[in-house]
Amino acid sequence: MKVPFVLAGLLLSTTACTSDNSTDDSAGASTGDSSSDSATAVPSDTSPPDDSAPRFDTSGETGQDTGTCLDSGLITHVPPDYRATDPARVVFMGDSITAGAGASSSQTCYRSLLLENDSTSWPGWDQADLESLFPALSEVIDVSRGGATTTTLAQVQLADLDQQLEPTVEGETIVVVTIGGNDLTGAMLTLLTSDDPDAQAQALLDEMNGNLSTLSTFFDDSQRFPDGVYVYLANIYDPTDDTAQASECFFGIDLVDIWPYLYQANDAFLEFAMGAGYAMIDMHGHFLGHGWNYDDPDSPCYDASDPSVWFSGDCIHPNDDGHHEIRRLFFGAIDGTAELPDPS
Repeated sequence: MKVPFVLAGLLLSTTACTSDNSTDDSAGASTGDSSSDSATAVPSDTSPPDDSAPRFDTSGETGQDTGTCLDSGLITHVPPDYRATDPARVVFMGDSITAGAGASSSQTCYRSLLLENDSTSWPGWDQADLESLFPALSEVIDVSRGGATTTTLAQVQLADLDQQLEPTVEGETIVVVTIGGNDLTGAMLTLLTSDDPDAQAQALLDEMNGNLSTLSTFFDDSQRFPDGVYVYLANIYDPTDDTAQASECFFGIDLVDIWPYLYQANDAFLEFAMGAGYAMIDMHGHFLGHGWNYDDPDSPCYDASDPSVWFSGDCIHPNDDGHHEIRRLFFGAIDGTAELPDPS
């Protein structure tokens, strides 16, 4: 399994754009003109294919194999008509991706870009932000923190949020979440050395699902949120570009034996989102080809049209390009189209 898998002591970050809660966690990056393809909402076969093919086969509902490395194969899921009309607030939750780690400044992390585009860094993208989409949006709450797991989300961040909200929350609420990478990194050594890694992985997935259920219980309270909540959850990306190994990262360890658990976790995220009626963006699928094998033409996800890295030097956080790409993913979902905006 390949994920922002990193030994606990290796979780180092340059945390720009951080909230007051930040400490440390996951990664990503892009160029300003990636393709703008519509996403599908189709979970796919997660069994490992042979070594000559990409390790994850994404097949759409039509049965047409799009491959794992193309944006046309994204499994972003947005329920029909899932769009706020006049939200009063946006809530940011989750790990250090949302807290801003890897960004070069407070203006270039995805959270800031999603709220208000930085026209100096991203000219031409001024309409791809919430300020433009929802001019009346007036309240921003950020409870994200570096190092957060789904347990942190359920036990700490929801409590923090609860204290900042009124007993009855007036107006629509948008919730944006990145989470899960630290759950997996924390379990990496256990999974690598366990006599029964399948059982260990299942226990972890059960714990993550339980924590996500706590999240949905909180936001599905119609008495607390009578005007509605729109939740957008990102899945977990892969800095190895679907190879389970990158010489620059993770001490070069080959993670292929535990690699399938990443896909199980992402399948579980999609199943949760669809069951809860939430949206899930496919950060994993979009970042393939832009991890630390981005410049290897033999890599299964090599992107000849844009061979660029979207991760910062710590291997797990997004660089500025990566933060921009995450903004694109969330904005497309919040806009209700599930399409990647592209002004070019």
